[in-house]
Amino acid sequence: MNVLPSIVSGLGDGVLLFLIASGLSVIFGAMRFLNFAHGAFFAIGGYLAFNLLNKLELTPVLLVAGALLAGLAVAALAYASELVVFRRLYKLPPLDSLLGTYALLLLLEGAILVVWGPNPLSVAYPKSLDSTIDFGPVEIPQYSVLLIGVGAIVVVAMTYVLYKTSLGLEVRALAEDRTMTQLLGVNISSVSAKVMLIGGFLAGLGGALAAPTIALTPDLATSFIIQAFAVVVVGGLGSFYGALIAALFLGVTQSIVIAFVPNVSGIAFYAAMFAVLLLRPQGLLGKSSLEIS
Repeated sequence: MNVLPSIVSGLGDGVLLFLIASGLSVIFGAMRFLNFAHGAFFAIGGYLAFNLLNKLELTPVLLVAGALLAGLAVAALAYASELVVFRRLYKLPPLDSLLGTYALLLLLEGAILVVWGPNPLSVAYPKSLDSTIDFGPVEIPQYSVLLIGVGAIVVVAMTYVLYKTSLGLEVRALAEDRTMTQLLGVNISSVSAKVMLIGGFLAGLGGALAAPTIALTPDLATSFIIQAFAVVVVGGLGSFYGALIAALFLGVTQSIVIAFVPNVSGIAFYAAMFAVLLLRPQGLLGKSSLEIS
């Protein structure tokens, strides 16, 4: 039995988890704010991809272009949500703010049900990607290779934003010391809105790229936000790179278990999470003080 196809497939699944979890992690690291509605942004990205791509003869370029457009639309929704809803939740106790974002999640799930209906929808693979790449006796899913490529680009782009731009400097300063950052004249409200916009874009992009691999249903938001929170916790609260490592690790673990021990595939993801946290309760890259890392 060759494990390589399962690893590549798992890396592709991990990229989808990373796209939603990375936004959550950056938002929490910078703003100490847990956002349940992030799962709805992911689901809406998938549904928008359906609207944009369903009637087209898909190519890889069209798929990526449609995913980028869906991500931008969701980024606008996340930005509006920050201005109208989240800004009023930041100063509340953590439990109250968490319940507020959960209420928005339920509201957006209801909107999905009204707009797209209860029946499962799906986006077809581009024909050129609905196959495998042969490496001798090993067959690698082409779509997983595309997802890995997109994930690599996102990591490079986010690294540039976080470490080579003024916004990244402000985000990292905010994560380190919110009060001092504000005293130095940084517009906290503006930074928070931009961070939420970036997080929304990543979630929408992930949902759009996931659309060919999953059934789009209104409860997609809830199921994916639970897994995204698991990735954030395993990676270490507030750690961007921790979210990357955790998402790839959990994705590969689940893929291998599904391929070789399918009877326990339903618990593989959470068993791996439990094992990591048992050995390292603060997460893989968790720190005593939260920061974007």
